[in-house]
Amino acid sequence: MASKNPSTARLSLLLLEENEFGETSIRRSGYPVKIDAEVDALYDISIALSSLSSAPLVDIHLTEESSLA
Repeated sequence: MASKNPSTARLSLLLLEENEFGETSIRRSGYPVKIDAEVDALYDISIALSSLSSAPLVDIHLTEESSLA
């Protein structure tokens, strides 16, 4: 039977920014996180980090990489 071996995890915040011409774009800021971090803790950290930016938070992504053996 195959097994899944988590190796890395990255938390990404997607922020909506507007330039001087009024054009909007999504800016992504990423942070490495522990692979065993609790989802609620990651969410709380995301909200806290996004409060440091004047740009509104659009979405939060958690990207995990694993190997199969």
